[in-house]
Amino acid sequence: MKTKPTIIACAVFLIAAFSLFVVFYQSHVRHMGMAQVHDHADIIASSLWTFEKSSPTAYLTLAAKANGYERILVRDDKGEMFLDISGPPPTRADEFLLAAHLIPIYQLTSNVEFEGQTIGSISAAWRCRAIYTHFYILFCVFLVLAGLWFFLNLVDANRTLESRVKDRTAELEAENRERKRTEEALRQATLVVESSPAMLFRWKAEEGWPVVLVSENVTQIGYTSEELLSGSIAFSSIVHPNDLARIGDEVQTYSASGVDHFQQEYRIITKDGRVRWVDDRTAIERDAEGRISHYQGIVVDITERKLAERALHESERKFRAVVENAQAIIFVLDKDGVFQLSEGQDLDKLGLRPGQVVGQSAIEIYAAIPSVLEGIRMALNGKTNHTINVFGNVVFDTVYSPYLDSDGQQNGVVGVAIDITERRRAEEALQASEARLRAVIDEAPFGAHTYELHDDDRLVFLGGNRSADRILGIDHSPLIGETLEKAFPGLASTAISESYRRIAVGGESLNTDHIIYEQGQIRGAFEIHAFQTGSNRMAVFFADITERKWAEEARRKYERMVSSTQDLMALVGRDGIYEAVSESVLLAHGQARGEILGRTVSEVMGETVFQEKIRTRLEQALSGQTVRFQDVFEYAGLGRRIMDVSYFPMFDEAGNIEGVVTNGRDITDTRKLEEQLTQSQKIESIGTLAGG
Repeated sequence: MKTKPTIIACAVFLIAAFSLFVVFYQSHVRHMGMAQVHDHADIIASSLWTFEKSSPTAYLTLAAKANGYERILVRDDKGEMFLDISGPPPTRADEFLLAAHLIPIYQLTSNVEFEGQTIGSISAAWRCRAIYTHFYILFCVFLVLAGLWFFLNLVDANRTLESRVKDRTAELEAENRERKRTEEALRQATLVVESSPAMLFRWKAEEGWPVVLVSENVTQIGYTSEELLSGSIAFSSIVHPNDLARIGDEVQTYSASGVDHFQQEYRIITKDGRVRWVDDRTAIERDAEGRISHYQGIVVDITERKLAERALHESERKFRAVVENAQAIIFVLDKDGVFQLSEGQDLDKLGLRPGQVVGQSAIEIYAAIPSVLEGIRMALNGKTNHTINVFGNVVFDTVYSPYLDSDGQQNGVVGVAIDITERRRAEEALQASEARLRAVIDEAPFGAHTYELHDDDRLVFLGGNRSADRILGIDHSPLIGETLEKAFPGLASTAISESYRRIAVGGESLNTDHIIYEQGQIRGAFEIHAFQTGSNRMAVFFADITERKWAEEARRKYERMVSSTQDLMALVGRDGIYEAVSESVLLAHGQARGEILGRTVSEVMGETVFQEKIRTRLEQALSGQTVRFQDVFEYAGLGRRIMDVSYFPMFDEAGNIEGVVTNGRDITDTRKLEEQLTQSQKIESIGTLAGG
């Protein structure tokens, strides 16, 4: 689109060109008008001399009307007017145009000649409408140009308007988006506020601090916003009575000092009577004259923080008490090795008081003790370590740890030193004791094996004592590191290997006898005691009990042999308690073995029988005599029986009497036969005497 100056220049050029055209065209029109008047003059001359003088009147009247003459004057050769013809009157439009000089009146004069002689003149006042037409054309052109200019300006304005509308629309859309974002942010902020522990308040700067605005989440302390806004509950009434005067004084002080913000912590009482701590961040609101009109506050429940702070203070107090009374040395060094803390009861063992070395360099103080310097150096390099430090006769086990600040940066060293002098002595004594114990175990009459269970379930042999070499008749050294099954193949097919694994893992114990048979006879026997010695570790103590098992087997055979006899046989200890009985004894008393073994003779036989018939004879046998007697005994299983009883003292390997063997033979039937025989003999003797 062309710019406005270009359009104006074009319009000026067109107007100038049109004006030149009008000037030349108007001159041409006037010339044409003069020519027409000459024609009128010729016609008049012809009329005047050919007809009467008044004959041109009708013609001139028509000419005036046709050509728009305002007036036509015809004079004779003497200049006297003999015709005066008025044209049609001007219209109102013509009057307006004439008054505006838009229709010029040309005085057109021409001589009337006839045959070369001037016989008069004709003069016409011609209202030349050509200039009006030209002006009309010019006006139309102007209107067209103005319309074009207006159109172009309208187009330009429209485009500008469209651009502005578009820009404004974009601005409005941006404003609308911003407004929506603001509304959404406000909504989110409201949601955040309503969902957060922070309560918003606006109080009047009046007595009691009347609430004029409060967030809905005030319900977290039990009150509704309506209760506070209506004034039915004054804010000052929910402040703890013990804090009310203090916070009132603080508000007065802050207000008078000219500050805009201040912070307070105080207690409030919830609607249900609970006491809560709050943090109040208040902004002072002033009117146009600078007077305080309101207070705006953000109130946050900090009860949990207060409880945590109280717990922290209590913890710090306890920690300080523990540190000060600890039977150890607790110290803190900065990153230059300078003491920041030195506490603990064991400081006196170094000739120091708590806090005495604070501010002094540990590196300088203990420059002669390399283990201390190495521990500090490693801790300053971020490595926790512990060293054994010897100070004269005192030994400390010291742990050095990096001390990090809140950003995780190395800030120094914290350490704990524990007096292990007694422990060191105990360890040395223990090592000596273990050496002695090892010597004892090596020379013990029992064998010892140790095993370790690996992650792959292999039970590995770790070693045995010298007695194990002697008992088993092998050298155990080549077997160290081998699995149980490979070291001792004879155990692979038994339940012992799995039992050992359970003991190593679960801490069970095993006490059993392991007997090896060959063709039904005992070839060997071992008494086994297995137990856990540590995580995945166990030990086995075993003793060769082959001879004992042989003796027990022989004894069992003897007992079976004894049990098969009809005699009542028993073994009574020195304390008068039955230690063994034959089956015939059980049958005689009608009791099981468990009902007799472990009981005294008086309990089994009865106190009266024991005192009258047994006690004295039993004491004689325990004194070394062999006692034999016959007496009548009442048995629950046999009834009344006549018994031939013998008591034999039983000697141990040292020749000491350890008990009495009793043997009772039932002679009731024999006695009856003897009595019958005697009776028969008596009868026979009487018969002989009678027949004599």
